[in-house]
Parts: sequence; structure tokens; C-alpha cells
Amino acid sequence: MQDVLRTAWRCALLDRNAYSGLYFDQYATANAVILVAAIAVLEAVVIAFRSGVASIVLVVLSTVISSLAGWAISTGILWLAATKLFNGEGRFEQALRMTGYAWLPFIILSFAALGLLIIYSDNFSALILVALAWYGAGLYTVGQVLFELESRNAVAAAILAAAGWLLVRFLLG
Repeated sequence: MQDVLRTAWRCALLDRNAYSGLYFDQYATANAVILVAAIAVLEAVVIAFRSGVASIVLVVLSTVISSLAGWAISTGILWLAATKLFNGEGRFEQALRMTGYAWLPFIILSFAALGLLIIYSDNFSALILVALAWYGAGLYTVGQVLFELESRNAVAAAILAAAGWLLVRFLLG
């Protein structure tokens, strides 16, 4: 698990070599699922603690489902944009594992929500946008590394994918 976290951290720092290494890692997809789900569980626990929800299991379940759906949909949009709009080449499974490792910035939301328990702030929406922009930078890197897109096409694909995540976030909560 230490290697997974180290790779996720390198991906969060937008290290192209870390993303390239995921291309060949057969276990990276399962590790990406665990990474996304673990961040969602942390977020759910903080949400439950913050709001005083009695049924933490329900909050954890809905947050994990929402996170996994957002991840899969944003990856699908990235893959569609890269392969169909911009003629890039790459498999969905490879994109899924790489974007899963790009998910680490969303841990900001959990720590920020925990911090907001102590210090009241109305800036939580801004933190969501910061995490989304950071994730978008990871999507951009995946667009360049996996699909070999030109910079402007990688930006467009990343924006479309991030918008898909935002839509899922608002629809599923």
C-alpha cells in the first residue's frame, strides 16, 4: 500500500513518469478503485461527524458510490474526448487506472471539512474548485501521457471530464 500512496502522491505532483509507470501496472486499476473508495470513506466519515448523521453506514455507502460514479464518468468523458474528438489512442482501462491515481487531490475536501469543524468558513465551495482544478491538471497529464494529445486538446478533454465530475457531484451529492 505504501507504493500505491507514493505513486498517488507523485501523480498528484503531476509526475509524467508516475503516470507512464501505471500504463504497465496490471494491479493499478484495483489499487485505483481502493484509492478512490478510501478517500470517499474519509470524506463520508467527516461529513457524518460534521452533520451529526446517525447512520454513518448510509453516508459512507452513498459517498463511495458517488465518488466511484464520478471517477468512472469523468474517465469515460476523458476517454471519449481523447479518442473520438481528438483521435488519441488508449484503452479505457488504462485511463481508469491513471485517473484513479489522479484522485488524491480530493482528500483536500476531507481535511478541509474537518478543519471547518473547528474554524467556521464559507469557503468550502472554493476548496471543491481547488481540488477539481488539481484533478483537472491530472486529467490533462493523463491526456498527454496516455492519449498523446497536443496540449490544447488535452486541456479541452480535461475540462470536459472535470465538468462531468462536477455534474455527477451535484446530482449525486
